[in-house]
Amino acid sequence: MFNKACAYPVLRLSFWVFGDAAYAHHFFALRDETAMKRKHKNHSLSINKQIRRNERRRIINRNRISRIRTAIRRVHDAIASGDTTAAQTALKQAQPEISRGVTKAVLHKNTAARTISRLSKRVAKLA
Repeated sequence: MFNKACAYPVLRLSFWVFGDAAYAHHFFALRDETAMKRKHKNHSLSINKQIRRNERRRIINRNRISRIRTAIRRVHDAIASGDTTAAQTALKQAQPEISRGVTKAVLHKNTAARTISRLSKRVAKLA
């Protein structure tokens, strides 16, 4: 999988061309693993440790933000379809996800409050 001359993996990128979505997650996982394995030269040991920790946290935070956006998108889709019960259940699932983003410091508390408030208003107007 790895080329000796290059530090990056040699990947089959045909999923971009042929739409092989089943292989896409392998590409992104390998990209993240490659970033984790990168050697950080010209730094002290503690700085290297910080860099490794920051890279791990970046991946976790990116996944958390993705979950929040997906939850919000589900609420918007349910509102667009006009289904009141689906919108209410999607909002109930989105609220803890958004609040968790605040406690994990990927969202500002005012941003989360504003988002929840706007979604709640739209769902209430639908009912």
